Amino acid sequence: MHADVDAFLASAEQVLDPALRGRPVVVGGLPRDRGIVISSSYEARALGVRNGMRLFEAHRVCPAAVFRRGDVHAALALAGRAWEICRRETPLVQVTSLDDAFLDLAGTEALRGAPRAAAERLRRAVREEVGFSLSLGIGESKVLARVAGDLAKPGGIREVPPGTGPEFLAPLPVAALPGVGRRTALLLETFHVETVGDLQRVERDLLEETFGAHRGGALHEAARGRDGDDPVVPDAPPRSVSRETSFAADTADGRFLEGVLHYLLDRAAAECRAKGLRARGLEVRLRYADFAGAHRSVTMTEPANDPRALWPVARGIFRAIRERRVMVRLVGVTLDGLGPAGGRQAGLFTVEEEARSRRLVAAADRVRERHGFRSLLAGPEIALLGRLELREKGFVLRTPSLSR
Repeated sequence: MHADVDAFLASAEQVLDPALRGRPVVVGGLPRDRGIVISSSYEARALGVRNGMRLFEAHRVCPAAVFRRGDVHAALALAGRAWEICRRETPLVQVTSLDDAFLDLAGTEALRGAPRAAAERLRRAVREEVGFSLSLGIGESKVLARVAGDLAKPGGIREVPPGTGPEFLAPLPVAALPGVGRRTALLLETFHVETVGDLQRVERDLLEETFGAHRGGALHEAARGRDGDDPVVPDAPPRSVSRETSFAADTADGRFLEGVLHYLLDRAAAECRAKGLRARGLEVRLRYADFAGAHRSVTMTEPANDPRALWPVARGIFRAIRERRVMVRLVGVTLDGLGPAGGRQAGLFTVEEEARSRRLVAAADRVRERHGFRSLLAGPEIALLGRLELREKGFVLRTPSLSR
C-alpha cells in the first residue's frame, strides 16, 4: 500500500491553524515575496493555483488565499505521527519522502483484515489523530500502489486487484508511471508512445537500446506493473541529502553566499550523522539572477560527514563555478554516495586530529539537540547574523531545506 499526504505543507498549515480548514492556502511565501508556490490546498487549486506558479501570479488568480511561508519542522513532526499510525498496521513501513510511504501488508490479513479494510482504518485514524488527509493505493507492487494512490487523490482509496496490473495501467498516459518525467514522456511521444498500453507493445530490446539497459529495462517492467526486486525496506537510508535556498533579493556578496553555503552544508552533514551515514560525493549548485545555473560535483577520496572535512571541498567548488559577475538568487548543496559511517574517516587531519574532530562534532550535535541548532554557529555562518532571521531551529530560509 502507498500512503500519500494530500497537499502536505498546505495541509500542515491547516492542521496547525484550524481556522484555515476549508480555506485556500498557499505555501511558499507571501504575495509580495519573490518565489513560487511550493504547496497549495485543494481549495486553492480549485480556484486556479498550481504548484510551481509564481507567488504574485497565485495571488492574482486567487486573492482570497491565505499565503504562508510554511513551517517545515512542524510539518515533519506531524508526518512522523502519521507514519507511527501506519506502523500499527504493519512494521514494514518505508518512508520514501517527506509526505509518502509504502506499507507491506503481506501476511497481515489474518490479524488486521483485508487490505481495503486496513486502508480505510488507516485513513480514518490519520484524519482523527493527526488531521491529515491520506490518499491510499493498493497493489501487488510499488508501481501499482503508487499509481493507484495518485488516481485516488484527494483522500480516496484505489485498489488494483491481483493479476490486473497491465490492464489497469494500459489506458493511462506514460507520465503516470513513477520515474517517467516530462523529458522521457516527450521522447516517447516522438515515437507515438503516449499511453502505457503503447509502451507495453514496445520490445524490451528497443527500450534498452534507446534508454540504456537499466533505464529501458525498468520502463519495460513498470509498464507491466512490476518493479523487480524492490521490497519495502523499513528505515531505508536516503541515497542523498540536499539543502538549498533562494534569497529575498539577488546578491553578489561573496561572504554572505559562502555563509549560506556553509550553513546548508552544516545542516546536510548533520542529517547524515544523525542517520549514521557518510558521503563520498558532494555537489554545489547556484542559480544566477537571470536564471542561468551552474553546478559541479566531485567524488572525494574518503567519505565524510564532518563539516571541517567537507567545507574546503564545497568552498572550492563554489568559487570555481561562480565565474560570472552576475548576482545570485539560489545556492544549494547535495551529499550523495551515502554509506555507513563505520570505520576511520581519514583525509585532512592526522589520526589524533581526526579523533579530536569527531569528539568536537559529537559534542556540537549534543548541544544542538538540547538547545536548538541556533545554539552553535560555525565560521562563515557568522556572516548571516543580521541578514537572516535566526530562530531556535536555525536560520529561516525562503526555500525550505528538504532532503530528497
